[in-house]
Amino acid sequence: MRRSDWLIGVTLVTCLLTVRMGVSQDRLPFLEGQEPAPMAASAALKTDDLQRELLLLWNQYGRAFEYADYPRIAEYFTFPASFVDLSGQVVSAADSKALIERYRDVRENIQAGYKYSMMDHARCQYLTPSICQLDVTYGRFNAAYQRIHTGRGLYFFRKTEDGWKMYAVFGLPVEPEVTRRGKYLISGETVYYTTGPQQGRAPDGKFPAGTRVTILKEAGSYRLVESDSGVVGYVESGSVQQIADQ
Repeated sequence: MRRSDWLIGVTLVTCLLTVRMGVSQDRLPFLEGQEPAPMAASAALKTDDLQRELLLLWNQYGRAFEYADYPRIAEYFTFPASFVDLSGQVVSAADSKALIERYRDVRENIQAGYKYSMMDHARCQYLTPSICQLDVTYGRFNAAYQRIHTGRGLYFFRKTEDGWKMYAVFGLPVEPEVTRRGKYLISGETVYYTTGPQQGRAPDGKFPAGTRVTILKEAGSYRLVESDSGVVGYVESGSVQQIADQ
């Protein structure tokens, strides 16, 4: 299927979903090439707060998926919920029981060696006072902390009496990536921790001197980095230096 055909299909399905949820059709999700109108400062602040809330919800949902906690996954949805895969096929879950069956099938047939997921980046779009979308690119990793899959999804949230809940998930194609070449080097052999800095336990591994990495975020005196081979971990900030020619 061509990308243009896929986007047309997503637009049509999104229209149906927004109508089902009682949203006016003049406030449809922004697609590629479209930009929202400028917002007032107060609206921008509100959007920032909302994005933090939705990112937290997504990460909690991702942790439930990691642990195959299906009842917990269902708590992040309102029903009926719809899922659209990359081929454009739509699957609906009328209730939590149907959703749990779907996630059990997905989780039990995931990439071999899967251990955990990590968000790469996300973008939040505030569509209406009660509808938001979160565009998330994420990685899946194995027990050796190596990336085994990169995925992307469009997660639609609706504000309910119980807070923000997902009601639709679209699988999105991941844009072709240039060969990963980190802009930083590990200056000397350095230990790393996968779940947070200063663990009070043995490190999860070591990066050899000269390992090229990409900095994912700052964490006080530590940095979360990803090596070109896909290993993600926290290292002391002093162990990372920018490559001179970058």
